[in-house]
Amino acid sequence: MKQYSFWFVVGSQFLYGPEVLDTVAKRAAQMAEELSRVLPYPLLYKVTAKTNQEIAAVVKEANHDDACAGIITWCHTFSPSKMWINGFVNLQKPYCHFATQYNREIPNEEIDMDFMNLNQAAHGDREHGFIAARLRMPRKIIAGHWQDPAVRKRIAGWMRAAVGVSVSRGLKVMRFGDNMREVAVTEGDKVEVQAKLGWQVNTWAVGDLVKVMNAVTDAEIDALMDTYKANYDIATENVDAIRYQAREEIAMKKMLDAGVPIEHITFSSDGQGSLPVFNREGENIDVQVARVDTLYQEVRDAVRQENIPLETALRTITSNVADHLRLSHKGRVREGNDADLVLADPDTLEIQTVIAQGQIMLRDGELLVKGSFE
Repeated sequence: MKQYSFWFVVGSQFLYGPEVLDTVAKRAAQMAEELSRVLPYPLLYKVTAKTNQEIAAVVKEANHDDACAGIITWCHTFSPSKMWINGFVNLQKPYCHFATQYNREIPNEEIDMDFMNLNQAAHGDREHGFIAARLRMPRKIIAGHWQDPAVRKRIAGWMRAAVGVSVSRGLKVMRFGDNMREVAVTEGDKVEVQAKLGWQVNTWAVGDLVKVMNAVTDAEIDALMDTYKANYDIATENVDAIRYQAREEIAMKKMLDAGVPIEHITFSSDGQGSLPVFNREGENIDVQVARVDTLYQEVRDAVRQENIPLETALRTITSNVADHLRLSHKGRVREGNDADLVLADPDTLEIQTVIAQGQIMLRDGELLVKGSFE
């Protein structure tokens, strides 16, 4: 897990001038470098953000960087936090608001406007704290001087928790005995835990496990027993019981690794359909319109965030769907099929051109054909 790092994003504004901004950048780089020496993961200074566009851009980059486990923000002085909204609402990584100041001491007698432009963290942190609270953002707030051991210890603890969040998003949990595998309306808790934490909790029949267990060989069990002996003190003479547990472990791992055949997976959406919104009490509080780009977003996230090969992810919305619906003229690029094509940037997967049944709908990012109500 040492491959993870955290990003240090500093809030400011153009009002203070290039000299102040240059000093802030140097100080932020120094703070990140010193903290990285004592924290469990590197803290990388990324930007002194002064505009809505800079903040949105660094958040987007962080979301798509698997090595980034979270963002730590610091406002060296007043940073108008309305410009943080677009970035914050899209942030998908753990977030820590670090309320600190560069100087340990405040020189009361020498304070002037130049000093305040550079060192007004209390003012900036109040503004920054307000917008995060206003957006109801889950966050960690750590206050104190950045060189204090107690403060560094709190940052280290938050980092470890944030890395745990990142690692757990690939967690797979097997449950045996339920009989409603993958059914959303009867598996509310499983749906919630995957939506909030990314944990995949699925149910398998005990009989399925027994079949795989029966196929486990003695050689496989012997190899796992060697691993046990190398890592644990075996405080029992009932070795057969441990071998049986090893057989179970091997079988469950095989089932997890096998997963579901890609041919059996399709994505669908209710694009432009009604999308009811419920509160925690289950009461309908709003009805929205489902977005038409849901499938695109899911495929892009599968590739960018889950490292699924593009050709595999695309099958869930193209050839697999066509095969299951028996649409022989859809789902594949080949002679005689409908000319439904999407051209995307190979690095970002941003859509550049869209062709539907031979008609160019979008060219180089410019919309050429609109719907009836657009």
